[in-house]
Amino acid sequence: MRLTLVVLLALTLMPIAPIAHGKTVIEVYQEHIQKLINKDDELEQLITDAKQKVTEFEKEANSIKALIAKYETALETTTQEISVKHEAQLKTVKDAYKTELAAEAKLAEQARKSAEDDAKATRAILDELGTSAEKVAKLTDAVSVSGDGNVGIGTTSPSKLLDVYGDVRIGKTNARHYLEISSQTWPEIRWTTPTYSSDMRIGMAHGDSSGYAVSNGDWYVYSPATNRMDIIMHRKGGVSLAAKGGNVGIGTTSPQYKLHVAGKIKGELVSPSDQRHKKNIHSLENTLSKLAQLRGVSFKWKDNAQNADTQIGLIAQEVETVLPELVSTDNEGYKSIAYGKLTAVLIEALKEQQLQIKRLENLIHK
Repeated sequence: MRLTLVVLLALTLMPIAPIAHGKTVIEVYQEHIQKLINKDDELEQLITDAKQKVTEFEKEANSIKALIAKYETALETTTQEISVKHEAQLKTVKDAYKTELAAEAKLAEQARKSAEDDAKATRAILDELGTSAEKVAKLTDAVSVSGDGNVGIGTTSPSKLLDVYGDVRIGKTNARHYLEISSQTWPEIRWTTPTYSSDMRIGMAHGDSSGYAVSNGDWYVYSPATNRMDIIMHRKGGVSLAAKGGNVGIGTTSPQYKLHVAGKIKGELVSPSDQRHKKNIHSLENTLSKLAQLRGVSFKWKDNAQNADTQIGLIAQEVETVLPELVSTDNEGYKSIAYGKLTAVLIEALKEQQLQIKRLENLIHK
């Protein structure tokens, strides 16, 4: 088909030329046709090469387009990330600025309120002092400054940098939250809260008082709630605790005895035993038979706060039926044993046992 088209084209376009060199017309046409065919093959090859170049160019163009799209996506993502980051940073700065403004506003409000309170207090003082002339006179009498720079309140001859003649109160007196330094009776430092039962005082006795068990010059801690001086530091040495009632606890907030220790005690324990302090003295009897009724046991405490090791001892309820003098009961009904007093029972029981042994020996040797 292609050859036919070439031949027709050649016949149409080829000029009529004279036959040369003894060639026939057909031979001449054949040569022209062959040349045209060769030209056609070259043209097709050029077209094929061009198509390949176009294909390669298209591939490169697609690669470039893909790379451009990738860069555009990355750029958009980066732009969004930067925008979000800047927005977050901007929000943080704004929040910090708002917080700082709120804090400054709060401080300003506190300063304003404090200034108002000071103004009210000043007006109250001025109103209390009376008329203008009286105010100056009373204020001059109330506060004085000596030549050496000492300030006196209630005194015209201050001997210290600040010399106050009278009581001092610091705090919110209208709300009953304040610290007071008083010398109305004995010099004291008082901490006061809205309920008087919460007051606590530290002071020094200015005289003797058997009711509080203090002597002149003793330091004390006093509670109006109990009307007792539970801690007393004696001027001549020594410290008294709960001298006029109450219990002392170590390791417990609810002591049931004069000294209630929740835990082990290390040291030497002694008890007063002078004959001059005793009366109605009688020797113990039938101690051996009483000991025979007691039961030694091993046990563990139910209370986790107690020693977790296995213990040995007696049962208070069992001892109470035999030797009630050794058992005491606290306010909650729990019983305790005075193990130290058991020593006297053991001594007398041992003596009874020795007498029995001696009698048996006498019977054997008869």
